[in-house]
Amino acid sequence: MTSLASRAVLIIRRDGWTVFLRRFFSIRRWSRILRRTDAFAAGGDVAGAIDRPLDGISRAMGGISGWALSRSSRVDRVEIFVDGRSVGYAALGVPRSDIVADLPDARICGFRINVHPERLPADATIDVGFAVHLMSGQVHTFAPRPLPLSRHTNGDTRAPAPASLPSRANRRAGKRIRIACFAHDLGYGGGQLYLQELLRQFATRAQVECIVRSPSDGPLHRELMALGFAVEIVPEPSTANADHHDQATRELGTWLLRQEFDCVLANTLSGFHAINAAHDARLPSLWAIHESFPLSTWAGFYTNERPGSQFVLARIKAALSRCPAVIFEAEATRQMFLPYGSEETLLKIPYGIDVSTIDRFLLSFDRDQTRAKLAISPRSRALLCMGTMEPRKQQIFLAQAFAEITTEHGDAELLLVGDYPSPYSRALHQYLEAVGLGRTIRVFPVAPDPYPWYAVADGFVLLSALESMPRSMLEAMAFGQPVLASRVFGIPELIDDGTSGLLLEPNSLRSASDGLRKLLRLSDEERNSMARAAREKVMRDHDSRGYAEKYLSLIGRLVS
Repeated sequence: MTSLASRAVLIIRRDGWTVFLRRFFSIRRWSRILRRTDAFAAGGDVAGAIDRPLDGISRAMGGISGWALSRSSRVDRVEIFVDGRSVGYAALGVPRSDIVADLPDARICGFRINVHPERLPADATIDVGFAVHLMSGQVHTFAPRPLPLSRHTNGDTRAPAPASLPSRANRRAGKRIRIACFAHDLGYGGGQLYLQELLRQFATRAQVECIVRSPSDGPLHRELMALGFAVEIVPEPSTANADHHDQATRELGTWLLRQEFDCVLANTLSGFHAINAAHDARLPSLWAIHESFPLSTWAGFYTNERPGSQFVLARIKAALSRCPAVIFEAEATRQMFLPYGSEETLLKIPYGIDVSTIDRFLLSFDRDQTRAKLAISPRSRALLCMGTMEPRKQQIFLAQAFAEITTEHGDAELLLVGDYPSPYSRALHQYLEAVGLGRTIRVFPVAPDPYPWYAVADGFVLLSALESMPRSMLEAMAFGQPVLASRVFGIPELIDDGTSGLLLEPNSLRSASDGLRKLLRLSDEERNSMARAAREKVMRDHDSRGYAEKYLSLIGRLVS
């Protein structure tokens, strides 16, 4: 602070009060200066800390964050310990603009892990430590620090009270099934595109009609209307007040009855209120859940860790016990939710894509022309990562791993498709500029038409820390791309390691860089064999036409 004060006096003497005020009376500037941390101020080769949250860990979310840097070697992985017991490896490549060091990785040296609530002890305080594993093979252990375990208690964890709604009229035989669909968003994301593809298949059948409701608008609004579906943008019920939430849910049940719906279809965990409204209205419902989060963790995310997460969690559990058909695309995710439902109501229906449209696209596709249009050299070996730019998908971590192998594979480039303005995207661009790889690792915005990207690539990579069964991977496999992916949740159900793709251990820079090397070193024979096996897997188990038929059969049984 002495140096700041001296600097201030110097500016006042030299330039006067106007310049002083302009330069220093910005609250944001002051806060940035005071928050910055000199990574190696205490000396040593390896530095780091667990520093978030400062006031205690939310028992619901179990979020632990920190940072780690080394002067001599890059960080391979960070292992987290709670009360001396390992609880897993943290996700890497988390932006940390507050860490100061003359190293390219400084701005993205953060790590984060969400410890499953069941793995946290019942104590009021826990000791949290971590070990930094370096690419050199060295391991540096940091002493644990005590952190309190906080509880969100707003005194309201009761299940929703039953609503008194009139009985619906008997359904007329032969009438088309009228479905109320509830989406969480209408942008280009995997969960949203799943619903769009399902409804596109429904549109070819004469026996159903749908209205789609979403709290957030996006480009899929127009596409759904073009399919003949009505779309309404309506806010979700309150997540801050239980009484307001339940009142909005009862009103939704009344609306379902007045509109004479026969069935409710909710997409993603955020559709729990629609399932409860369907129960109030005595309507059958289907609930497609894609998220592989522990319920309490997701409720914390959904409510921004407000006390309301307690009643929201109770409403989600109620919906899971009431819904006659909760559908998962991956068995690993289904197993997570079995404590809240039953074997009979929690179902697995493998996710589907329209393989026929891919085949039609490839009939008229010209690889050389498309590569030229996308400014990709015909001699380049292009690896594609398709997905919305977000921490869960770990594009920054993938860029770090790719930086490890660029000197060995000078003809390789990484295409990251899915960029949109966000702090995470900004940190990625800053990192690429710092390491000088802006021409080798290229970033592109969200692509409304992803097919050309799949078709020009030589391989597909997805190193997500959390995935159930990503649509982008199914599409890449249908295009005959060899795939490299993290061994998380439903992905091993999709990829047979070494046969239909390559799997690696998540959250390890060494594992990621070795996986990239292995993918790039595949012989033509190995690549072609892997591509054939991947495509056959999708055609056999993940064609959306069969997926839609299973849904319609299930809806028919529930309605009748």
